[in-house]
Amino acid sequence: MSRLVDKKIVWCVILMTLLCAFTLVFHIMDRGRVCNVKLESEERLLQICAGKDYIAHADNAKDLLLFENQAIPYDEASNSFYICQDMRQKEYRGTITAASENIAIWMLEDDYAYEFAEALRQSHSFSVWIATQDSYTICKIVFTGLPVVVLDTQEKAGMQYIQGAIHVWNPMDEEIGTISCKKGDAEIKCSQSMETYTVKFMNKEGNEHRKLSVLDMGKYDAWKLYEVSKQDMTYIRSMLAYLVWNRINVGERLDRPCRYAEVIINGEYSGLYLLAPRIDENYLDLEENGKVVSIDMRRDGTGESATVGVTENTGAKRGVAPENSVGNIYEAEAFRFDNLVEYFLFLEMTYAFENVANDFYVAWDEEQGQTFLLPGKIEYSFGIFPNRLQYMTWRAQERMLTPELVDLAAKEGVTEDGDLEQRMGERYRELRKETISDDALFKLVDELQAYLCESGYIARSGANKDGENHYEEKIGELIRYLTERMEVLDKYYGTEG
Repeated sequence: MSRLVDKKIVWCVILMTLLCAFTLVFHIMDRGRVCNVKLESEERLLQICAGKDYIAHADNAKDLLLFENQAIPYDEASNSFYICQDMRQKEYRGTITAASENIAIWMLEDDYAYEFAEALRQSHSFSVWIATQDSYTICKIVFTGLPVVVLDTQEKAGMQYIQGAIHVWNPMDEEIGTISCKKGDAEIKCSQSMETYTVKFMNKEGNEHRKLSVLDMGKYDAWKLYEVSKQDMTYIRSMLAYLVWNRINVGERLDRPCRYAEVIINGEYSGLYLLAPRIDENYLDLEENGKVVSIDMRRDGTGESATVGVTENTGAKRGVAPENSVGNIYEAEAFRFDNLVEYFLFLEMTYAFENVANDFYVAWDEEQGQTFLLPGKIEYSFGIFPNRLQYMTWRAQERMLTPELVDLAAKEGVTEDGDLEQRMGERYRELRKETISDDALFKLVDELQAYLCESGYIARSGANKDGENHYEEKIGELIRYLTERMEVLDKYYGTEG
């Protein structure tokens, strides 16, 4: 009986040895794959492409590859494809295929092919070899943990809407549980500074707006892309400000959902943006029962300060009040007072000084008979220009509000400094206990910093180009500002100790 058992053990050992040998031979013969693309050594690739003409920069490179059967975001200047990945996974997801049966593709094998998280974090560029019968070219593939938005227009976008298309790549679409690409025809325009884009989804016929869910933020027909300020080398101040606003305002209806995205416009990589639904009647569920006006009090062409910006629906120039554009908005009975308190607290905390006089929305709700404020584009916040810091910004309310809005505020006693200050103090002390405690704010900073680092954007942006610890120094400056700012507000509103 024991001899029989011994034979079984011997045969098991032999079978296991053979299995390991076959596995080893298989891996030697097949070096592996990334997104279903076979990995090969440079020596082997040169052998495969021997006799073919090498094209350094193929004119049709962007049309040669597909990811999940969709065109891949492509930057012509760097000859790079951008493919988003879910950072929560441990390996590359999705399938890269050739756009034609006559095209063969391989990827150059390197250590990062087996180090998914590190490849994302270091923004590693993979070399992809693309060959036809007669020629071959070499492009780059960059895997990113961020969503990627592609805008395509036949002509350069300007301040008037033009026809175009949009593709939004989501590394993890919560609706389907995998990578997705939402695409569609669109009307696209941009600000004069080229820092903000407005996109409206259209149906195939181009005669009606189309609501589409983007990056799990809900279904809307109009979206904004805000370029992250080049002044902010932490890349998180604007997003942090939106998150603070969403935490301190009492109405979920007034939240500003937004997501980071890397943007490519007409084949040119444009960097990091915040994608958010456009604030309008549709977003606020006002429909026919209200109005939204975008306020901009920058100086107009005459050197005078304009008092009212443009409504989102008129298409007129900013800084000029179109005829009847605001009209009924001043027929409201008063401001929603808790909203005013929270909006001024938001300005206090973030020192988003552009939002004191510019880049904010005024909405009127006819059913409630109230007007309320929401932040627009947030570009300068959290001490990005500390030499301009004015510690108590709420006293500048007359600079922010138009004469008509000041009259509305007066109906709620807003022009009485003591009343507003008292209500702001009460709300601040309540929020400071938990919602905007030091720990809560620093946790947001840590989460945003980790997200951008792990996604590869920090490495890709060259944030440490001025020194190994340059990025960490900038984060340190933000932490110091937050610490000092909250200490000042604690003293002012009596929460210290």
